[in-house]
Amino acid sequence: SNDKSLEGVEERLFGLRNASKKYAVPVEELHEHLARVKDDLDFIENQDTRVESLLTQLNEAKAKYVVEAIRLTDGRAKAAEKMQKQLGLELAPLKMENTVFKVSIESVAEESWSEKGLDKIRFMASTNPGMPLAPLHKIASGGELSRFMLATKVVLYDIKSVPTMIFDEVDTGIGGAVADAVGRRLKILSQTVQVLVITHQPQVAARASYHLKVRKIQKENSTLTEVFELPYQDRQEEIARMLSGQFVTNEARAAAIKLLDIA
Repeated sequence: SNDKSLEGVEERLFGLRNASKKYAVPVEELHEHLARVKDDLDFIENQDTRVESLLTQLNEAKAKYVVEAIRLTDGRAKAAEKMQKQLGLELAPLKMENTVFKVSIESVAEESWSEKGLDKIRFMASTNPGMPLAPLHKIASGGELSRFMLATKVVLYDIKSVPTMIFDEVDTGIGGAVADAVGRRLKILSQTVQVLVITHQPQVAARASYHLKVRKIQKENSTLTEVFELPYQDRQEEIARMLSGQFVTNEARAAAIKLLDIA
């Protein structure tokens, strides 16, 4: 009896060693290998059922996606209508009262569906009467784009709910009465939110409550950037310099005082 048991154990061990060599798997991992093979076999034998199940899941997911994507499209249409109306009101005081703005929402082919939905969004505009609508970035000048950016930030302010708005060269490509209009709008905006503006336009700078001057200082082998607030008298001089260039004239100083007094 014991001899037979020992013989059975030896046969079992011999079989395990053969299986280990045959499948290139350590003896202690044969059990895991067997489980994997059974899973693979089950997958092959039930492939049609599994594919059918996966297709059902895919179709269910697609249906849910389409429902949510259509809801997103509807929301976009409502937001676009509101944005068009509000942007028109913002552009008028920026000397762009003849500009027509529209948000184009176009459906895309199914292969282009994404996490962004079913739509392609484009900002369209006509900046002069009689001109057809075209993509904003193709027809607007630098100055017009700057004012569009300002108007868009103002319109979307409530959505973003930001405590501070930063405008870097928002007055690019403009001057004179248009720059003054931009300065006025920024001043109004600063009454409800903190506004930081980087500008080279005296009409814009004069509207600010504070004037920070930025300059670079060479110290030995390094360059330092210094930012400091200008007192009122220095503000006058800086605005005058912006008006006249390298050599500040008395006429420029008088104009600077006038700008600051109006602001």
